[in-house]
Amino acid sequence: MFSARRELNNDQRTLKDNLMDELLQLVQIISKHKTKNIEIIGIAAGSNSKAQKLYDLIADGIVTNDQEAAKHMYGTDENDRRYKDLKNRLIDRLVNTSFFIDVRENKLSTYQKAYYHTWKSLAAAKILIGKSGHKIGTKLMKESLKTAEKFELTEVGLYAARQLRSHYGGRLGDSKAFEKYNELFLQFEDMFRCENLADEYYTRVTLDYIQQRSSQDKIAEKAKKYFVEIEPFLNKYDSHRLHIHGRFLQIYAYSGAKGNVQKVLSICDEAIQFFDQKSFPVQSATLAFLHQKIICCIQLRLFDEGKDAILKTNKMSSPGTLNWFLDYYYMVMLSFRCQNFENTYAYFIKAFHHKNFSILAQPYREGWKIAESYLAFLIAAKKVNGKTEFKISKFINDVPTYSKDKRGTNVPILIIQILFLVQQEKYDEAQNRIQAIKRYSNRYLQQDESFRSECFIKMLIEMARGGFIKDNVNRNAKRYYEKLKEVPPESSNQNFEIEIIPYEALWEILIDQLK
Repeated sequence: MFSARRELNNDQRTLKDNLMDELLQLVQIISKHKTKNIEIIGIAAGSNSKAQKLYDLIADGIVTNDQEAAKHMYGTDENDRRYKDLKNRLIDRLVNTSFFIDVRENKLSTYQKAYYHTWKSLAAAKILIGKSGHKIGTKLMKESLKTAEKFELTEVGLYAARQLRSHYGGRLGDSKAFEKYNELFLQFEDMFRCENLADEYYTRVTLDYIQQRSSQDKIAEKAKKYFVEIEPFLNKYDSHRLHIHGRFLQIYAYSGAKGNVQKVLSICDEAIQFFDQKSFPVQSATLAFLHQKIICCIQLRLFDEGKDAILKTNKMSSPGTLNWFLDYYYMVMLSFRCQNFENTYAYFIKAFHHKNFSILAQPYREGWKIAESYLAFLIAAKKVNGKTEFKISKFINDVPTYSKDKRGTNVPILIIQILFLVQQEKYDEAQNRIQAIKRYSNRYLQQDESFRSECFIKMLIEMARGGFIKDNVNRNAKRYYEKLKEVPPESSNQNFEIEIIPYEALWEILIDQLK
């Protein structure tokens, strides 16, 4: 049900590399336009400093690593002590500058503005109170508490109420104010406890899924147990953070190998409606459930409903951003699954020709590459009018890394490679690939979770046994074709990125390539 293309970053990087990564990230966040309207007093600009020069080199994309930066700054290498000290000074200054980022930007939602402004005010209040600025510190705490109540910033509210409780009770001896803020503190404390428990349970289940430590059914069983404990909290509090994690736990509970996709779709609709009724937009939550709804629509082959959901997410995405490309990727996959192949081509081409497509990170490009391979096959089979820059011969020779695959995510790659070979009448090579995918199936595919893929692989095996002769193949593969039809894509909980085109349709296209 969920996208299987999630990878943990297991790179064992040195502290030196981490520092450069941190610096690159800070420069990206604190870009020049975000700090041009800083409203501060008593600080002189250091535009000619070495730290500023290094910042400019990174911001302008002239340097991207330590070796290049050290050479530009000192004509030496990254081990130069002067360069190391300079880099650390720049990191310190950028961290300080982060407090002055202009949070009044129009592109930020009201919630985002409230979030950044309130945390900044809370930090300032704590510092001022520590310096005996109790009046201004208390004023900022009250403002933070008011915003926290409005925008459900539970952690901010908890901290502000605690500080105000202490101020009015322990410092001023005002029992009425103490009781007021103590009651607020206790409310925030209980809500915070519920949010954290939901967060913990959601993260535990997500870790199991990402690390693939358990079968889908076991993950669903654990999620169901957790959700039973969390569900009363959802009825008690409207906290968006609580409902994000709680409702995704509920989705996980229905996402086993024999999960209920229709039920998950219903949960998504309820969640979207819940967040839409908020007095402030929680775009990240709405996007998350819209994306999950789209995945359900792909699995259920609900083209119109899926397209409507994608159009909603697309309105929240700027062209060329990661979310924008994700919208088009989902549209391509939805069109594939619903066999609207001309739509598939149109949406693929629009994304592929965007200037930012070439700079997508490798994990995101992988899905697009697989989609392009299936599109190229359809074009070669004359099922789609169009052309791609896809290099079939190179793709056939690329061998997936089986050792990294525990959920069958290499299946679509192995299958399309075989299809290309059959299409080109390279039957000996296709025979070898079919034997390889047979071994792969025995090793990696679990029957309950990959029933349809196993059926299709057995059909390919029968194709080889039938000598790639159409009549023999149809006769030999018939029993597996019938089994495949007994469990249609919408009844299977297999990851939507594994079965790109419904196997029944893909089989018919493949058979047409035989003599």
